[in-house]
Amino acid sequence: MKYFTQILLLFFIITLNCNAQNNPDIKRTMHWYFGEGAGIDFSSGTAVADTNGQMNRLEGCAAISDTDGNLLFYTDGLTVWNKNHQIMPNGFDLMATGTPRQSSIIVPKPGSDSLYYIFTIDGFEFGGVKGLRYSEVDITLDNGLGNITTKNISLFEPNAEILAAVKHANCEDIWVMAHERYNNCFRAYLVTSNGVNTMPVINCIGDAGPYSPYGYMAKFSPDGSKLVTTVPAPLDSLQQLDGKYTVELYHFDNTTGILSDKIVILPTDTFTALGSFSPDNLKFYITTINIDTPEYVYQYNLSVWDSSSVAMSKTLITCTSEYNNYFDFQITPNHKIIIARYDLDSVAVINNPNATGLACDFVNSGLSLNGKKGYIGLPIFIESYFDTITCFTGLKENNVAKGQFSIYPNPFTKSTTVIISYEGNSPENLKIELFDILGKKHRILKTGIIYNNDDIEIQINRGNLVNGMYLLRLQIGNQIFSQKLILTN
Repeated sequence: MKYFTQILLLFFIITLNCNAQNNPDIKRTMHWYFGEGAGIDFSSGTAVADTNGQMNRLEGCAAISDTDGNLLFYTDGLTVWNKNHQIMPNGFDLMATGTPRQSSIIVPKPGSDSLYYIFTIDGFEFGGVKGLRYSEVDITLDNGLGNITTKNISLFEPNAEILAAVKHANCEDIWVMAHERYNNCFRAYLVTSNGVNTMPVINCIGDAGPYSPYGYMAKFSPDGSKLVTTVPAPLDSLQQLDGKYTVELYHFDNTTGILSDKIVILPTDTFTALGSFSPDNLKFYITTINIDTPEYVYQYNLSVWDSSSVAMSKTLITCTSEYNNYFDFQITPNHKIIIARYDLDSVAVINNPNATGLACDFVNSGLSLNGKKGYIGLPIFIESYFDTITCFTGLKENNVAKGQFSIYPNPFTKSTTVIISYEGNSPENLKIELFDILGKKHRILKTGIIYNNDDIEIQINRGNLVNGMYLLRLQIGNQIFSQKLILTN
């Protein structure tokens, strides 16, 4: 069993590397701009400082490139700059006023190569009264440099300082998550080829906290299955805010937009601020900010989903006596994690964030910004862009009702059985295809198809297929089922 686990782990590492190279979405994250003129360019395959940025923003910001890795535009939630670092026509007076930690995020319109939405939220200094809004950019205008055609469309107000985005289970549409002010309600808006659905999925599940507008961040896991937030801890016995933040973790159903299974990690340090999931979705990192005591970066393990297990997995990664040293976290295109460092000309880097404990390889001054300074924020992206499994190589894995589609065993060595519950169809209507992680189609060996009442049962032999991950795609009439298969020895 130990040997099998090692082989499977090695396979997943190889798969992650292959998927990273064949994931067009990852190229949308190649150019970062933040802080005081700071930037990072990943397009060469190695992170290098980019000093061309025109931004000067304390906290939230966003950037977007095309699927070839070419910069399109970036924003601080107030102003929008095009790829030539010039202010876009009509690219001013967006409404991320104040200092919202997650001021803005850019969402390509599904099914379009030219339209993009910029979502913004208001800062707590102004009561969040401008709320969550969106503007539309047509990148084909102004000779391909882009122009804002619709600006500051209101979705709700007032807002807390929480803004994040992740792909729907169909791997095309996008969920945008925000939070109401002074209560415990999240709002998930779905962006589709028809535009922004203004009727959100509302989840009143979090801890409102005594000062909920100060919620510091929300981050999805790359696979869209989890959400982490930080919110103020409850008042102390004297009904005073003690400066501590709790960490709240949720499961997220990226089909329905529903949050569930809340885990609360109580604070042990003065001020728990910001964090990020690891690229493999199994760990998350958090930083603390303290005025007179050392600052820390911790890792938590999510292998067991309950508060006590997660809390007990807490591992100290680093600490420093320098105040304001660690702030925003962001996964990189090469699957590291970068941490912003306030008013410094370098960022910290976690080189191997999927590894447990100190093996993650934290480096305090891991990347020079070539004389430019970072502050608190880093660019916010759709977290699914860093996913290497769920939506790989453009092939989609459908979520279907439990019991409607099953494969057992999976992983398998010689053969497996697929059972589909589907009323009113015969085996003759069935089409089966198999793709590897590069999108290449492979021949499937079937030993038999049994049609029994409302079930279709198919036994599949591996034949000459090599070990690895595959996507099995079955079409019955107008409905398509798909799921990953894993072949091992």
